[in-house]
Amino acid sequence: MAETNALISGSFAIQFFERVVWSSSDLDMYVEEGEDSDTIAQYLVMSEGYTLEDTIKPQSFDYAVGEVVTYKGHQLTPFDDSFQQQAAKYSGRGWNLQAVMLREDDRHNHPIRSPRRVGDKYSWIIEFYVSKVEDSPIPDFVLEYSNFFLRYHRGKKDAEERTEPLLADNYYTVQGDARTSDCLRHSYVMSDQLQLWLILYKIPRKKIQHSLQNLEPSDRPHNYDEAVEWVKENSKLPADFVQPDTWTYWDAEWPSWYQRWEEFHQRTRASREEKAKRHEYYLTND
Repeated sequence: MAETNALISGSFAIQFFERVVWSSSDLDMYVEEGEDSDTIAQYLVMSEGYTLEDTIKPQSFDYAVGEVVTYKGHQLTPFDDSFQQQAAKYSGRGWNLQAVMLREDDRHNHPIRSPRRVGDKYSWIIEFYVSKVEDSPIPDFVLEYSNFFLRYHRGKKDAEERTEPLLADNYYTVQGDARTSDCLRHSYVMSDQLQLWLILYKIPRKKIQHSLQNLEPSDRPHNYDEAVEWVKENSKLPADFVQPDTWTYWDAEWPSWYQRWEEFHQRTRASREEKAKRHEYYLTND
């Protein structure tokens, strides 16, 4: 898994948390298509005795069951609404699922709906013993700082029956997509809010400009001045320029960018909440 950067998801991963073995469980693995997928498939079939049933190409990051297992540990993230599709299967395995949302979740400032990342304090992480395992070529923070947003949706029944002790037909959805930038070697899962903040503060543009400036004249685009202007306007390199081996990538700064954005979001949310309180106070005293 470290060599191929593979992830395990689905019911197989849940068994690690529940300390059980389900005889009918399969193994769902996610790995980049190409050499890595061929390597892991060959290993599972030839060395572990698995039978390869199917390969699919997912369109987005999978949070349907809510957990991810890496070669260093496994991390549990909240279920989204698509989990209900598997309710019958998991009920048969001892899970007690409720098609309602508790009243205390009906808060606009609920902490679990704040900006989330895979390695944050709300994720359940059990680390593996990996002292003899060679590290993955992809840094841990690429996964640990995968950012997503939990959005709370009120159902129609909630709007009609606000006196109910439990909120029926309400659910969460998870939003986050893989994004790339010419200033980063790796792709990162991020929400629209984080992507917008990066653009607003011109971080990709500035870093790409620095990388261009750091190049030796022989490695720069032949129309260097035009390339610089293009980057200023588009926050990306011209399509006809291929980054040389001497290109400077800024992935090591990704955790600090994320922390800056998280602080910005918290300040913004606190400001909105304060305004909402003042507005409520004015309405109460009118």
